[in-house]
Amino acid sequence: MIGNLTFKWRLTVTRILSRKVCYVSELDLTISSPEKLKADLNRATFETGKLPVVTESSVVMITGRYDRRFLTKEILEFCGALPIYHTEHIKDDASNGNETTIIRGTRQKRDLIIENHKSCLKSLGKDAFKYVKDGGCDDPDINWDLTCKMERRLMNCFYYVTCYNLAPRNLQFNCKYVHKRSTSPTCCDYICPSQ
Repeated sequence: MIGNLTFKWRLTVTRILSRKVCYVSELDLTISSPEKLKADLNRATFETGKLPVVTESSVVMITGRYDRRFLTKEILEFCGALPIYHTEHIKDDASNGNETTIIRGTRQKRDLIIENHKSCLKSLGKDAFKYVKDGGCDDPDINWDLTCKMERRLMNCFYYVTCYNLAPRNLQFNCKYVHKRSTSPTCCDYICPSQ
């Protein structure tokens, strides 16, 4: 079972009971508020023909344990005794459902990502930094990228309708379905930029 709390605290809280974990991330501001979504759903009922679907993919990266002292009572009750992790959603234009994806410019969170995501190389008994050493970019001032093997199942997947007014003072709207999907890596390794 997956449950979500959103908007009230400008956070997204996802509870995944099958994994025995809770994830907290900043609210995706591109998602319609409940009021706008309700209005857009009403507008979409007047559209003729099929609405276009736009798919937006992201990779969910764990950036560390969330300090429970900074969470509201409602969030703590929602997650219960499950461990709570802070996550960051990174736009994923590259994978399109493939088994691997490359995440660009991750130097700022380098230690956190390696700590919280298993190294594919290390699990094979190899040096976790083999690709950066072989690529000649093992300088700590270089912004390394990550290559990640992705889980086959999606972590989150939902659709919503969004409508935009075509002209001021005009009641014509252009509506579309937005398909938001996210997945998480099973393991990641550093690579040289643009490798």
